[in-house]
Amino acid sequence: LPVCVWDYSYRAEDGRMKNEKAENQKMEDVYNKEYLPSIVRVGRFVLLASTLFFFAPFLYTWIGWGVTPDWPAIVKGTFAWLLINLPWWISEPVAYFPVQGVTGMLLCSLAGNASNMRMPCAITAQKAAGVDPGTQKGSLISTIAISITCFVSIGILAVAVFAGQAALSRLPASVSNGLSLLLPALFGCIFAQFLSGNEKSGAFSILTALGVLLLYKKGFLSAIPADGGSIIVMLVPILGTMAFA
Repeated sequence: LPVCVWDYSYRAEDGRMKNEKAENQKMEDVYNKEYLPSIVRVGRFVLLASTLFFFAPFLYTWIGWGVTPDWPAIVKGTFAWLLINLPWWISEPVAYFPVQGVTGMLLCSLAGNASNMRMPCAITAQKAAGVDPGTQKGSLISTIAISITCFVSIGILAVAVFAGQAALSRLPASVSNGLSLLLPALFGCIFAQFLSGNEKSGAFSILTALGVLLLYKKGFLSAIPADGGSIIVMLVPILGTMAFA
């Protein structure tokens, strides 16, 4: 009798594991073959359409009113703008993609505020849901969180446009100056959240970041063109910590 009970329990557990594996495989196939292709297709269309929409006032002013742009000034300003932002275009996707996933990156490309709003919300949502970054479930939870922040930010911006300046002007100078520390404090909280249970990786990332930042401040990375040293400051701690972990 004990042998029969054990055999029945083993068969039941084996069947449950096979069903769970088949269900996970089905979800993975739907995610990779149906969900992601449709998201990428729609995302590309929306981003291209939004790009044209962003240029609409400029084109209307130029074509409709005959205001000729100063092309040398535009080229010069664009080049300077690229030099400033190019490092972030390289480092931010590397740093954010494991948390945000494909859909989150598309949303952040359109909505902006990736570092100071979308990333913290995505990380907090993944922690609350008990899913890991870099997984399909993590990507879905991140998408939901980022989508909600887009709607919330629209409401907050609407209130800020009408009442924000009046409220800020009445704040004491000490409070107004303290608002500039919100972003460092926010990233400090996120790092502390990740540090729990990953003390060695956290210590390694801090030491690596401080070392690379010191080299950058001392001018040892100044030989890299287009302020490429700032890219090194971002990428080395990120990739180094990933390799260490």
